[in-house]
Amino acid sequence: MKRIEKRFYEIPANQPGFSLIEVMIALAVFSIVALALAAQATHTTNTNAAARRLTTAAITASNQVEHLFPYAHMYNDTRLADGIHTEAMDHTITTESGYTIAYEVRTNDALPRTKSVQVTVTWTEKGGMQRQTRFNYLIPEII
Repeated sequence: MKRIEKRFYEIPANQPGFSLIEVMIALAVFSIVALALAAQATHTTNTNAAARRLTTAAITASNQVEHLFPYAHMYNDTRLADGIHTEAMDHTITTESGYTIAYEVRTNDALPRTKSVQVTVTWTEKGGMQRQTRFNYLIPEII
């Protein structure tokens, strides 16, 4: 019967390499960096989503004012009457995207024959928090 010998490979003390503690420290540093990058990626994604919603709100407000400009030659039109208006000019904006629009028209005393329009766009975030932003425009009377 053959005798099975166990052979152990011995590493000489002067041979270069990494010790177990060095490998563990490197893994710990790598893990900390990976977690920081993952947190940053999550924050960036949330910030981009918020920026997209704010940009959509700005476009919505701009579209509302663009729908009002054709009535500038009819300065006394009800759509440009002083007061708060909650009827959106473009209904697809409010029904499809979840944004609501209100705009307030005021006769501008500082600039003759102009109206100040403040458009308020409101939307609800995923967590249920309601957000709004306001944009101010001047609409001149077109003669």
